[in-house]
Amino acid sequence: MKASVTLVLLMIALLASGQNKTVFIKDSATHEPVPFAAIQFTDQGGGFYADEEGKAMLPDSICRVLVSQIAYHARKVDLDQASNPVVILLTPAHNQLAEVVVSNVSSKRKKVGMLKPKGSFGVIPTPNVNFALFISYDPAWKQLPVITSIIAYLDNIKGNDTYSVVKSKIRFDLRLPDIEGRPSDVSLLRERIVYPTEKRYLGHEAVVLLHPVPFPPEGVFIVIDFILPSQLPVDRHCMISPTISCTGAFPLEQTWSRTLTNDFTWRKMDRHDPAWASTIRKVYGENGVMNLRAGLEIAY
Repeated sequence: MKASVTLVLLMIALLASGQNKTVFIKDSATHEPVPFAAIQFTDQGGGFYADEEGKAMLPDSICRVLVSQIAYHARKVDLDQASNPVVILLTPAHNQLAEVVVSNVSSKRKKVGMLKPKGSFGVIPTPNVNFALFISYDPAWKQLPVITSIIAYLDNIKGNDTYSVVKSKIRFDLRLPDIEGRPSDVSLLRERIVYPTEKRYLGHEAVVLLHPVPFPPEGVFIVIDFILPSQLPVDRHCMISPTISCTGAFPLEQTWSRTLTNDFTWRKMDRHDPAWASTIRKVYGENGVMNLRAGLEIAY
């Protein structure tokens, strides 16, 4: 706990003193602002989000950053010799998929994923965290289905004297797996899906896709990003509202997580990960598993 408090105090001091660099994060193709990009301080640790206009103020002491947003390829930037303001261009991470004509899709629909509430409980995310749930392709499907909705189980939380509560927006994405089975930088969505802070999260939430996506034979990740207010320092003792529910209904680990404080490296949320081991053992037993309670609605 002392280390976390020291980190927060250091970041607040950095933000409050010295000159700042103004950073604008933009789409490399359109030069439009990239909203809510995560900015990791790779030389000092910590980080925060840019605002809705892709703008952030960085202390001059920050020399190197890793900039990421789930709809774009991450980029490392050296700020030592950069002029002020700094413009950082991110490359879109979209996979070119064939257009899906919804009117020709069969009315048969099905929900797939981790939807059973066995041992379900809410996981309170730390600041600047992504979760990803892998859903495999079922060879029993007789024809290629399309993904029409993303399903997640979300709930509001209330604070207490020890933990402050920060309300977040939620961003959803669909990703292909990479060669190591982790979520890749390839997004399957043509539109950005961001839930507003004002939305009342009361359990089952379904996000309807404007452009249905063919279900990839290699499987697909549902990626969930909690977007915090701009330039809120990383503090593990904040609670982020809403929470996302987890379940132990499936015997294999399908869920991954990453945070700014572990270099944004995707790791399985399994009993071998020190960050999750004690929670998994407490809720699901020594050989238990933990998965996001989320899924997809498909049509075929």
